[in-house]
Amino acid sequence: MKKKLKNYKSLLKRIEYLEKNIEEIEKDIKKHKKRNFPKTIIEAAEKIDNENLNKVIERIMKRDSPKKIINMLKTNRDNTINSLLDAYKKAEKIESFIETLNPREKELIRLKYQSGLFWSEVANAMGYSESHVKRLHKNIFDRAKSNG
Repeated sequence: MKKKLKNYKSLLKRIEYLEKNIEEIEKDIKKHKKRNFPKTIIEAAEKIDNENLNKVIERIMKRDSPKKIINMLKTNRDNTINSLLDAYKKAEKIESFIETLNPREKELIRLKYQSGLFWSEVANAMGYSESHVKRLHKNIFDRAKSNG
């Protein structure tokens, strides 16, 4: 659990990043659904002069279709959602562990691992000496080990 707690702050940042990423992907999907691509080369050709026709045809042939782009975005979204669910599960396990602690221990764990404070800062915030908060920390994990 100690190792998981050390990664807790970055896990919370990852969750935030993934949630924002999903929002952006959803916006991109909506944007590409609204895009008005020429359905055929003929339709595109009608809108331009003959001189530029070959260039436009070449671009259209290289361009991914809206459906292909949307499918790629949906796959990306689904993968991101799966990553987010995994991160939620990890965070839930850590939160479950933290909830088993008394208020003073919870504060210590949150200051150290969620806020990422140095031991001296944790001690100062809690009004204890640095050696005392380290002892409390050790006791938390000794008790956790003995409880399985």
